[in-house]
Amino acid sequence: MTKFEKRILDFADRHLPLLLAALCTLLGIAVRVSLREIVSDDYNIFLLPWYNLISANGLSQQVGDYNFLYQFIIWILTKIQIPSLYAYKICSCVFDWVLAITAGVIVRRISTQEREWAGCLAYCAVLLSPIVFLNSAAWAQCDAIYSAFALLAILHLERKQYNKAMCFLGVSFAFKLQAVFVLPLFLFVYFTERKFSAARFLLVPCTMAILSSPIVLWGRSLTEVVKIYFNQTGTYQAMSMNYPSPWLLLCQAQEQTQYAYLKNAAIIVAVFVLAMLMVWWIRKAYAPTGKNLWMMAFLLVYTCVLFLPSMHERYGYLYEVLAIILAILIPKTIPLCTGLLAISMNTYGIYLFGISGNWSFLTCANLFLYCAYIYFLKKEYQPGMIEKTQEGIPCTGKRNT
Repeated sequence: MTKFEKRILDFADRHLPLLLAALCTLLGIAVRVSLREIVSDDYNIFLLPWYNLISANGLSQQVGDYNFLYQFIIWILTKIQIPSLYAYKICSCVFDWVLAITAGVIVRRISTQEREWAGCLAYCAVLLSPIVFLNSAAWAQCDAIYSAFALLAILHLERKQYNKAMCFLGVSFAFKLQAVFVLPLFLFVYFTERKFSAARFLLVPCTMAILSSPIVLWGRSLTEVVKIYFNQTGTYQAMSMNYPSPWLLLCQAQEQTQYAYLKNAAIIVAVFVLAMLMVWWIRKAYAPTGKNLWMMAFLLVYTCVLFLPSMHERYGYLYEVLAIILAILIPKTIPLCTGLLAISMNTYGIYLFGISGNWSFLTCANLFLYCAYIYFLKKEYQPGMIEKTQEGIPCTGKRNT
């Protein structure tokens, strides 16, 4: 072996995680380029008309049901001389990398051994997850954007950098209403840790307002931002929108009559299950710190999507990314994570490629995986971390404001 070969091999041996990340980066680019010509119904029905309207009229009127910030990005894309389909997909794919890098940082921070390898694996697993590249490169959807900022919000919450956490949550909300799935975690941390004032939650709407403020340049009001979200809550009058919800065991998907009867019951059930999880964690004195926080985030987001009405298949995107993070941190959950991704791939295939799906089976499988996660994760929590006052109220430390 020559000295040059030896140096190359020694370099590769010392920097193997970095080389793996580089390889996966190239593979991530290649797989996204290969999907560039796929045109979904969402693109033809919604995205393309929105693009054309914004290109012709600017942002003087509301277009579609996205908040102003994403409309502003579309307006910028109209100024770029590339086809609209590619513009949408490139924008979303850029945030695939933001999402993957954030996941790598999270795992590297939380992992207790071989942190460099763990962070690298998380980056590669998220970047090459079929759900991630199908969402952006095939579907031209933007779930990676709000999810990336939601992860950054949770990361800073775990670091106890509460102002930054609220601001990142505000950015996530500014892109999509589905950021609300993270809010129960923030409320749980507020109640149990008692280290920041409730006034800090005002940073969320303040951030949204700041990011949406350019809307006034087109003669519109900031109150429209609130109206957009209120209108979204009543857009879909069905118990499920292509998501394997347990409510499909009672009714047909996209049936409006049954939605009118069951929607309030579904919301109450979701709130009840969220409350039961939080009570369990409090009774067991599981503090929302370190790995505990990420397991809690996963289960709370999963609970919201599973039990709330009118959920789309894409709304599971955030908890699926969190499942990948947990799979790296807790290898025994890898089979469960694989099952989650398989279910979502089936629902994506139903919409994107018209394949058939057995909704009863998918729903039962989804419920089974949810219960299995609760069972397997209960042994992973770090107990005894929440102190209690004489009144029995949980408190993890001195209260700050």
